[in-house]
Formats: sequence, structure tokens, C-alpha cells
Amino acid sequence: MYFPKLEDFEIDKCQYPLCFHSASFQDVRLLYSSERGSLAKLAPQLTAKACFPSSIERQNVRLVLKVFNDLTLSALEIQNEKRCEEYRDNTSTFVRILLTLWKIFNVSTPFKGIRLNDNLSTPLILHDERFIYLARIVYWLDAWQSLPGQSGKLSKQTYTSLKHACIALEQITNDLTESCGFSYVLSAFLQTDPLEHHFGLYRMMAGSNYHISYIQILESERRLKLSNILKMFSDQQDSCQSIDTFVKSFTSPFSTFSDDQIDLEPYLDGISDVLSIEYTQQIPQSLAFIGGYSAYKFLKGFQECRLCTDTLTYDKEFIPDSDSISQFKLLQLTDRGGLKYPSEHVLSSVITLWRILFAIEDNDHLANLLVHGPARKILVELTLIYMEDDASIDIWKSNCLICNVTRWDILRKLIFTTTNCFLANKIITIIHL
Repeated sequence: MYFPKLEDFEIDKCQYPLCFHSASFQDVRLLYSSERGSLAKLAPQLTAKACFPSSIERQNVRLVLKVFNDLTLSALEIQNEKRCEEYRDNTSTFVRILLTLWKIFNVSTPFKGIRLNDNLSTPLILHDERFIYLARIVYWLDAWQSLPGQSGKLSKQTYTSLKHACIALEQITNDLTESCGFSYVLSAFLQTDPLEHHFGLYRMMAGSNYHISYIQILESERRLKLSNILKMFSDQQDSCQSIDTFVKSFTSPFSTFSDDQIDLEPYLDGISDVLSIEYTQQIPQSLAFIGGYSAYKFLKGFQECRLCTDTLTYDKEFIPDSDSISQFKLLQLTDRGGLKYPSEHVLSSVITLWRILFAIEDNDHLANLLVHGPARKILVELTLIYMEDDASIDIWKSNCLICNVTRWDILRKLIFTTTNCFLANKIITIIHL
């Protein structure tokens, strides 16, 4: 597919002759295929259904968002920097254009931009700068649609609806803020998704029939009102108190571990030879992303201690250039200011766990044992054992001089979170908890 270069379009002028970029959905499929069996992925949200959808699944927004998201965009840009011959140069550019449009059209709460630290997700205001981008998109769509032929461009219906949405959003926002006194506009509420969802409930309550009668709509509406009344009554009676008590009983992330001793000898014998060999291959960049999340998860619920924070994370301004290129490229591409950059001590524990998973995956007997055992506890204990020989053991065996917290307990919680990332995201497919 070929599309015009967006940078050539301004508000009232266009640079001629037009430059064209090439993009292909095959690049996304190649990215998924190259990482399908990996323990750590640059684009973890890509799935088989998202890359190979049926004609009906192509209308599923959740599957579309697995392709058009920040992680997939960063992964495509990294592949472009590697100069992979299989990838087209500007597939990431096309993904970025549509992702930007989605963020502008899908502002659902006043604080979404603050929570995500993303200016594109803030509410629309009068004379918003994002309207300049939408105006460029309109000229871009016109130039793209004027190309000869029918293939390689949007259908007439898609082109008309997208152009109309870009123009109407600015007009509606300016009218609501100037004439009606609104201070901001949430663009997500201008869509028909809530209405379609409500009519979908009508059809489900009418026996999953597409064509329903007026009587069925009235009956369905009565049921919906009754369910809302019952929900309000249950909230007033505090019927969820027993559930809250049940949740609060799990005060420790390790409360799900049984007190029974597990036999680690088969694992130690099976993977010791693999881990004894010095690892010389390139470390996946996604491991730094996972390590940063583990550090963030711990520091989020931890008392503020500057020394512990410096032990677990890097200051972004003092990251060595060599490490920035080799390890933190994915973090830098996706960072909007709130991501954590893991220190070498945290990254070492993530790499150790990753190598243990690699070794277990290559051993059918150990993989079978792990499937039928407490996988989380086994992986945490194995990682702690092999961290005894790590170069950073002196750091982890000491206590913090400020808050007096045992750093070995911190390491255990970090490894627990990292293990959840590997298992919950199905990075290794042989384990089913």
C-alpha cells in the first residue's frame, strides 16, 4: 500500500510533487511470527487473531488496538533501525498516523491525558492545537483518494466517514465551547459506541436476534431498569462487605504459596549446566521494560526512600550511552515521562529468571514438572538461588541505611512480579497455572 507523506501537507498549502510511503500489514505479521516463540517480546499484545483476522474479526476494535498501540509501533521502529530487509520502511509511520487519530477521537475522561501522561489524550478545548493536525489529515486524505485506480487506498465509504469525522469534531468542539459554555469536550462521547452497546443488549435479551420488535425493546428496557435498581439497592445494603473481607485476607503477595516444601533438586541438576555457560547473545530489549515495570510496581506501594529508589532504578539523565542503545531503546521509544529505567541490579535478576525459563523450556522433563507444580514458587526460589552467585549479591544481602528494609525481601518481591509478567502474558506457552 502506498500513501502520501503527511509532512508535505500544511493547512492551506501542499508541497508538490508528492512523496509517497509504502506500508504493508505483512510487516506486522512478520513481527508476530519472529517473536511467537520468544520468552520476551517487543510487541507482547500481538496475537494470532489480531494478525490473521477473519472478515468479521476485522471489525473487532480490541483486535485492532492490538496492532495500533505504542508497543507495536516501537517494535516496528526498532525493526526499521535494524534495517531488516523483510520490513517496509514506513509501516511504522502509517501506524503512528492512525494511532494519533485514535487517541484524539477516544478521549473518554477528563484526566485520561494526565493518567497516561499523554497530551494527545487530554480533553479537547477551544482552538485546540490538535485541530491543526486534523486539518492536515483532511488534505492528506484528499490527496490519497485522488490517486488513480482503486487498490492501495481507502474505500469511498471509509474516506468519506473519516474526513467527515475530522471536520465535524472541530466544528462541534468550537460550537460547544463558544455557544454552550463548555470548558472542554470529551471526544469519545461523540461516537455511537454507547448507543450500539445499548441496542446490543436489546438484541441479546431478545434471544440474540438481529431484528427485534417494539414489544421486545420495551421488555428489555424494563429488565435493564430493574437490574440498575437492584444494583443500587445492593450497594446501599453493603452486600459486598464479605467480598472485601475476602480480598483483604490476601495481605501478602506470597500468601498463595503453600507451606509445603518443594523439591528443587531436579531443576538445579537440569539447568545448572546451561546457566554455568556465559551468556554472549544479545539481551532482548523487552527485558528492560519488564524490569522497569517490576521496580515501578514495588516502589508504588513502598514508603518513599531515595536510597532504595536509586538502588532499583536509573536516573534517566545519567544512563550510559552504550546501555541506552543496547538495553533501553524500547523504554525510550514508549516513555512519555512516567516509565522506570531498571538499574543493573534489577536487570540482572530479570535476565537470570529469563535464562532459567529458557533452560526449563528446552528440557521436556523439567517443563512437564513445572506444569504440574507450583510454577511461581519454583521460579522465584530458583532465581533466588542463582542470584546468590550474582555480582550484585552484596547489594541484595545488605539492609537499606535509611529505611532499614532488607533488600533480599525487595528482591523476592521483584522476582515475584517479574514471574507474573512472564506467566500472565503467556510469554512461555508450556506453563498453564
